[in-house]
Amino acid sequence: MIVTTHQLYKGFTQPLLQDINLEIPAGDIVLLLGESGSGKSTLLNLLAGLQLPDSGEICVAGNPLHAMNDHQRTLVRRRHIGFVYQHYNLIPTLTVEQNLRLPLQLNRIQERDEKPAALLEAVGLIDKAQRMPASLSGGEQQRVAICRALIHKPTLMLADEPTGSLDNITARAVIQVMFEQVRKLGQTLLIVSHNEALQTLTDQSYRLHDGRLIKI
Repeated sequence: MIVTTHQLYKGFTQPLLQDINLEIPAGDIVLLLGESGSGKSTLLNLLAGLQLPDSGEICVAGNPLHAMNDHQRTLVRRRHIGFVYQHYNLIPTLTVEQNLRLPLQLNRIQERDEKPAALLEAVGLIDKAQRMPASLSGGEQQRVAICRALIHKPTLMLADEPTGSLDNITARAVIQVMFEQVRKLGQTLLIVSHNEALQTLTDQSYRLHDGRLIKI
């Protein structure tokens, strides 16, 4: 299992996540549904080691995040996790190609010139490699963000409402590109979305309701 959680609990002024038990095998695409404020983003932050649970266990790629310090979790996140956010989070002062090379540099992975080019070609953006992010459309920026999340071959890819800022037509195109690349590369993906139609395209689907994870 790439991801396992056991009796995960996280609360703030009141319980937000309760008794979360989750298993994600390698290569699965998993959909997480839930209303706004249900704790979806908090769960992703816990799986990424950005937050710690109040109790329970989280294991990602064999690493017990709940028992690690900040530095150890940062290394796990850098080596094993790729992120796709709703608002792209590309670095505006770097070109598209430079944005893609950054995870390789942070992980001290020997760069190969064809690696960014191959991903950009796969998502139809090879001609935009030297452009700045601000010159791209929202859908193009999100495709670049997907490439950046995949380029260092992370064990787990986390996508938090990756099409929330896009129109319906662009959103469908971006989802298609992301799922195609994840399948092609054999990656594991947990995607948070309000789009229930994605259930037909994923291996597992869950809903967060009243702090509890329900398989659907």
